[in-house]
Parts: sequence; C-alpha cells; structure tokens
Amino acid sequence: MITAYEAAPESPTNPTWEEADRLNGVGIAYLYFDQPEAAWAVQQRALQIARQIGDAAREQGILTQMATTATKLGDDQAIAFYQQEIAQAQQTGDRALEATLLQQLGLAYFTVGDQINALASYTDYLPIVQELGWVNEELTALSTLAGIYLGQRQLQAAITTAEQAITLARQQGNDAQLQQQLSQIGQTYRLAGQPLAAIAAYQEAIDLAERQGRLATAFTPRQQLGYLYEAQGETARAIALYETNQAEAEAAAEPLWQAWSWDDLAMAYFQQGELALAIAAQQTAVTLHEAAPGANELPTGKATSLEQLGWLYAKANRWPEAEAAAQAAIAIHSRLVTQTQNLGGIFAQTTDDLNVNLREGFRNAYTTLQLSLIAQGRPEAALIAAEASRAQSIAELLASQVTSAPATPTAPLDLPRIQAIARAQNTTIVEYSLIYNRPHSFNHYRFGALPWEETLLIWVVQPNGQIDQRQVDLTDLWPAAVDPDAGADQPTPLQTMVRRSRATIGVRDRGVDPATTAITDTASTDTAITDRSNRSATEPASDRRPDAAAPANNFTYARLQRLHQILIAPIADLLPTDP
Repeated sequence: MITAYEAAPESPTNPTWEEADRLNGVGIAYLYFDQPEAAWAVQQRALQIARQIGDAAREQGILTQMATTATKLGDDQAIAFYQQEIAQAQQTGDRALEATLLQQLGLAYFTVGDQINALASYTDYLPIVQELGWVNEELTALSTLAGIYLGQRQLQAAITTAEQAITLARQQGNDAQLQQQLSQIGQTYRLAGQPLAAIAAYQEAIDLAERQGRLATAFTPRQQLGYLYEAQGETARAIALYETNQAEAEAAAEPLWQAWSWDDLAMAYFQQGELALAIAAQQTAVTLHEAAPGANELPTGKATSLEQLGWLYAKANRWPEAEAAAQAAIAIHSRLVTQTQNLGGIFAQTTDDLNVNLREGFRNAYTTLQLSLIAQGRPEAALIAAEASRAQSIAELLASQVTSAPATPTAPLDLPRIQAIARAQNTTIVEYSLIYNRPHSFNHYRFGALPWEETLLIWVVQPNGQIDQRQVDLTDLWPAAVDPDAGADQPTPLQTMVRRSRATIGVRDRGVDPATTAITDTASTDTAITDRSNRSATEPASDRRPDAAAPANNFTYARLQRLHQILIAPIADLLPTDP
C-alpha cells in the first residue's frame, strides 16, 4: 500500500504542495514501519518540491520530519544533516529555518551526550528566537541552557539563566513554565549551597500549583523540598510533605504516584530510626508499583522499590527476605536490560554507555544480595553475585569495541570457572566488593553525593579451589582518614585512596583479556578480581607491587600503609608467600 501511494505520478514541470504532502506522509509511514532509509528517500523528494514551489512553511515542516528520520539513521548522520541545512539557511538568510534547525541540532548533540556542542547550539539559537519574537521558544531556550549549565555544574550561569527565564515567564503569565523554572532553580540553589533560596523557590512552585488547582504538578517540588529538608536533618518536615503527596495521589486514584510517595516515606522513616515503619511503608510501595498501569511493561519503579525493600530487610537482619527482594529486583533489571538492548539505536546513547548505565541499576540489589548470602553462610554464592554485578558489563564493553554491532550477551563467571582459572594458572584470585551505608539513588537525590563505603567484602580463591571470605569494617574511614591532598576536613573514600596511590607510584590499570575472562584490577569499579600468581611473573614488576624506591612524600607512604592494612593485612595469611 505504501509503495503504491509513493508511486503516484508527480508533475516534474508543475509540482504542487499536495505532492509534497503526499511524499512526506509516505516518509512518515515508512518511519512508522521502521524503514528509515525508504523514509529518507521520499522525504528528500518532498523537500525538493517544497523548495521548488517556494513554500517555506512546508519546507520547515518536512525538514523537521527529516530530522527525526536522520536520527533513526544514526546520530552522526542527523548532526551532519542539521549542520548542512543550517549553513544553507544562513546563506539564504532564512532566520526562522535556521532557528528551527539549531534547536534540532542541539537536541541531536544531547542524544550523543555532547553537552558542549549542545550548549553552543542553544547559545546560537537564543538570540535568533529573541530577534524573531518567539517568546515560547525563548523560554524553552533559556530553560534548556539553564539545565545544561546545571548539568555542567556551572551553577552561577545556571542561576542567572534560570532567573531570566523566570522573569520572562512572569511577564508572559506562563504559569507552567514559571513553575518548571522555579523547581529547576531550586535544585540549582541547593547545589550552590543556598538552601534558603532553594526553599523559597520550591515553596513558590508548590503555592503556584495549588492556587491554579494543578495539584499533580505540586508533587515534584514537594518531593524536592522534602529531599532538601532531609539533607538538613529536618526529617519530620520532609515526612509532612511526602504525606501530603501520598494523600493527594490516593484521592486522585493514582497508584504510581502513591507508590512514589511511599518510597519517599519509607526512607524518611528509616532516617528517623523507625525501621519497622520504614519496611511497612516500602512493602506498601512495592504493592502499589505492581498495581500501577503499565507496571509489567516497564517496571523500573518496582525494581527500585524492591531494591530499597531488600536493603531495609538487610538493616533489620531479615536475611532470607532481603535475598528474595534483591533477587526479584535483579530479575526485573535483567529483563529491562534485554528489552532495551533489543530496541537498537532509538536511545540517546552509544551501546557501550547505554549498557553500563543500565547495569548501574543492579548495584544496590547485588550488594544486598551479597550481604544476605554471607549472613546465611553461603559465601561462595555471594562471590558469584559479586562477580555477576560487574563482569558482564565489562565483558560486553570490550566485545563491543571490536565491532559496531551490539555486543553479544556474555555470561558472568560461575564458581567452577573461577576455580578452574585459579587451578589452570596456579593463581590465587582475590575479589573485592564494596558495600555502602545507603543506596546510591537515595544518597544522590537527598544529599547530592555518593554514600559512604561501609564494608569491604574479600574473597580469596586458592589454586586448589578452596574459597575463604573476609570482611573489613570501613566506618573508621568516615571521620578519621583524612587525605592531605584533599584538605584537612575531607575524609577520603577507599576508592579515591586506591586511585591516587596508584597514580602517585605510576602503576597502570591492567586491561582485561576478553578471550579468557572478565577479571580486572581497577579502582573505578565497586567489585574487582585481582590475582597474585604463584608462578614466575608474567607482568612488569611495576604492575605487581610498588617500586622499592622511597615514596614521593610522607602522605603517599602513609596512604599506602593504610591501604595495606585494609586490602592485604586481613587476607595476608591466605596469600602466597612468594608471589
């Protein structure tokens, strides 16, 4: 049917707008059926006709549709297309078309994570829409620029730009944009260390939504204000806001919003020391996530809620329940990863970045699983969980570097394979895994920072297959371990100590051989397998141990001593005496 419609006769001498619309419609149909190459071909014909008849409005509409098609053909092609068309619009002096294309180019740069060029595109876009008097587009440009500055932590520029957007929104009476900008500037004020200004902005956004009867849009600024109160230790005020959100969501019969409210309440109750109440609230959240429309199609909220529930069970030493919740969250995340990878290139990231970011969602569930298995006397199973939490993304990343096709899923190492590697290479294998004091997502939204490292789990696999497991309490690093390079009042996380120490002594991070295993030694991951070989060395000495020369300074020496106490001393009796 599409082919027949496409083949309708065209008039080469007297083209009409009807022909341009027909061809553009055919292109949209091809795109709907995931045939972007065919769509591109007919849309080029439509664009030629629109330009031939001098119909600027249709030309702009077709170019906008072609932008979508170009993105489907690949982000690089989309960017090249926009750049070419912008140059042509500049030559003809078509400022309206140039503005439209600059906006599309900025969005394309966003899709590949290029915020620098996105910033440049929107910076060029803003004065043109101001010149043209496009007020709504000016508001959008200011909002986007403020968001880019915020993402780059250029906080003063973000505040200045957001203030311009707020002023314009007030002048135009655009309450929707005003509320959005107030919420965004509230977040910026918070990161800039201006909590009073942040509270005022959030509260104005809430008041505006309530006055306009848009109670749904009050949900997010209430939530953000609650997070700010939690960060300031005013948990009771945060709970009051979450309870308001919950009551209004329940009155509106919105199970997903209710679930989000109970998620927030659960962690706030935990902050108050009400663990039983926190678990009950989190159980309610999980149930509501299951009842939400579309919960089975894209259950990301349920997975996060289950992660929090498992973490709370672990805090209560309810280990079998913690294990079950963590396993359920992991199962959902695994399904989401598979579904997302199968969708191909519709996401605004490279395959590598998308894969790593998707697997980031496993982090909290896997650490809870490791703790629960160890607590139940199953350290070998915990080792497999630790390996599964990181090995697959690294192996797929390496596999994808040798081909442009999506990486073939790679199974993480199981216990027999790990033991076989130790046996075949006559090697003692050591794996480390970090456990944090709070879930990463919780700390990020409340405090804008990573949580503290609480426990270091260590497994040692001997060449004969024997597995031993040890734990190291890292809480004494929180107030006491001060890195002289970082300043007198800044505690140094273990990973930072490792990274700085390696850099100081000139030790390289070892690569991974994808043909054999996903074993790596890198301070940038939460879990790492390292080895100390019983055979003669196959690596340069500098990659196995620090040089015997005197340390660069006393700070470096002290840090290396501390790392030895944490990483090596607890398992020294299990390591070979002549590595």
